[in-house]
Amino acid sequence: MDIFLFIDIYFAVTFTLLGIVIGSFLNVVIYRTPAGRKFSTGRSMCMTCGHELAAKDLVPLFSWLFLRGKCRYCKAPIASRYAKIESFTGAVFLLSAITHLECSWFLTDYTNTLLLLFFFDYLLFVIACAAAIAAMMIHYDTRKSFFRVTGFVIVPAILSKVIWCFMSMRDKTVMDLLRDLLFLLIYIAGTVLVCFLLSKLFGKEYTRNDLYLDMTFVPLLTFTLFTGVIYTWLTVSVYAVVYGVARAILKGRNGDRYTGIASFLFVVILIIIRYFITR
Repeated sequence: MDIFLFIDIYFAVTFTLLGIVIGSFLNVVIYRTPAGRKFSTGRSMCMTCGHELAAKDLVPLFSWLFLRGKCRYCKAPIASRYAKIESFTGAVFLLSAITHLECSWFLTDYTNTLLLLFFFDYLLFVIACAAAIAAMMIHYDTRKSFFRVTGFVIVPAILSKVIWCFMSMRDKTVMDLLRDLLFLLIYIAGTVLVCFLLSKLFGKEYTRNDLYLDMTFVPLLTFTLFTGVIYTWLTVSVYAVVYGVARAILKGRNGDRYTGIASFLFVVILIIIRYFITR
């Protein structure tokens, strides 16, 4: 087998499995964050009988399939939602991997700093995607948003911009780097401001939950390598208005619960479109 084909397959399979595992962790984040509980401590248990789950009960996706969606101890049904989130996260990681197989090329040359930075940028993107999945489901369940989740999108977006500035450092100065970071922050703040103004225009309240939700999904588009969106002043303005109008119209209605899901699926569609345009 060709070494590059092997690396591509290894990269795609590894990150699919990693996505499923992270999806299992996201189930904990989605459940515990609105309840004010720490998602980094505490044992998982059956929601019906309260029995603490053993390691064999916690294998992401496969435990649910093996147990046929029932608790091993009390036989109560286990919501298929957990398996769906794990599968969805795995699918997102798989999609991002097979559309950006070049991110694995550093495995052929460990001394190539450029390829290594390329891979780190991919890691930042999937971390941001995982946080966005948690945010969209928390919003779906509770209509609430939390900065502790939002931060896992904003920080990777900023670090991604730093990485890209370093990769093109031959053509840029430190001032160029600072200017790009400033533009990124202006882009995020500007889109949030548009959402705020449009909410007021439509006579809707703009709350802290709205702020955190907008600050979660707006930065995802700054990962230009994966979305193909080049955020010039024109693209920023167009996206800000379209996103802001959609948020303002749906706010206060039943459809508002799907805002986060729709925003994330929009990013997924962009990844697919970019792949077929640039292949």
